[in-house]
Amino acid sequence: SFREYRPRVHVQFLDNGTKVSALNPKTYVFEPEKSVGDPEVDLIRTINIPAVTAMEWTRSTPLQFATEVLLLLYQESLFTVHSVHELLWGYRDRLLSTIHVLHPEIDPVFGLFSKMNGSDDGEYVFLSGETNYLNFSRIVEWKGKESLSWWTTEACNMINGTDGTSFHPLISKDENIYIFSSDFCRSLFLVYDSSGAVAGVPTFRFVPSSMVFANTTVNPANAGFCVPAGNCPGTGVLNVSVCRQGA
Repeated sequence: SFREYRPRVHVQFLDNGTKVSALNPKTYVFEPEKSVGDPEVDLIRTINIPAVTAMEWTRSTPLQFATEVLLLLYQESLFTVHSVHELLWGYRDRLLSTIHVLHPEIDPVFGLFSKMNGSDDGEYVFLSGETNYLNFSRIVEWKGKESLSWWTTEACNMINGTDGTSFHPLISKDENIYIFSSDFCRSLFLVYDSSGAVAGVPTFRFVPSSMVFANTTVNPANAGFCVPAGNCPGTGVLNVSVCRQGA
């Protein structure tokens, strides 16, 4: 278990207080008393993501020939064993390190949260709610852009809702809550699930709708997330390789 800290920094008010720009760095701190085991010691056998990514590169990229040679040379396995710490925060991969020499834009270090501890995911511009409380903390720009460019439809490239850390007041059970997640490279929406209480304060619990990751026969609008167009994964799966260096 890790505790996540998400402060807002470099906060600036814009357009007479109607907008706010800020960075949102994330820091993760290991919580040993809430964990079982030691991330530095415990090993996991899992998919060798760098090797699988390299195999994908050999299909139709400038890296094709060099990667094929290196895969034959190193005889990379489809599975690999690393510590929890290495898989989360990064390890220097032999294959990626060699490719990095030929193509410096390829990072030699791979980890599911590599370079994400203590770093931010770009500048956000939010609405302050000054003119309409329903717009409180709604994102209008991320990294200087009002929409994404990874997906194949305008609707799927929209940046909708907040970043998930705050929402407008007076939320009702009947509404959908929209959030944008840079980790998922897309926007998604949440629906009311149940009521509860935290420290005596009444709460509503919202969860992702089953439609968010439904296949295109159930939710045709998800066809825009099929990359390349027509290459649609099954229900519950999202291909985020378009914003993860092909991984």
